[in-house]
Amino acid sequence: MVLFSINSGAENEIKMPIIDLEAEKTLIRELILNIGDAFQRNDADAFIKLFHKDVVALYPNTQLITGVKQWKKFIEAAVRDNISVKYDEIIVEISESGDHGYVIGIFSGFNRTSDGQIGFTSRFHSTLWKIDGEWKIVAISYNH
Repeated sequence: MVLFSINSGAENEIKMPIIDLEAEKTLIRELILNIGDAFQRNDADAFIKLFHKDVVALYPNTQLITGVKQWKKFIEAAVRDNISVKYDEIIVEISESGDHGYVIGIFSGFNRTSDGQIGFTSRFHSTLWKIDGEWKIVAISYNH
């Protein structure tokens, strides 16, 4: 959310936007929860919307995944095995300029296996940039 300062000085003075950092953090937290909900619904298309076209993703036991097309392929396979997922903790920080930030979090759930299902807990770190007024994940890494 961007607010503009009221300028009572000279007419030629530049008005700098005031960034509501808490509102931006709340928005990012909601976006992260939304992609979790999309994963829970096995909806790779909705999941991928928050990611930049040039995203870089690092997932355990895989090669570096680059670009949203390759990331979407990976997510499409991952949601097929998903039974449930929920976020246990999300920490959001953004810059004072309000144009970049990061998210660190923990989520847990269950995946299908040939033997039934297996529980997991995973940690993640995402780097976000605000591009054309929208938050986009440009890099993400996970560990289990």
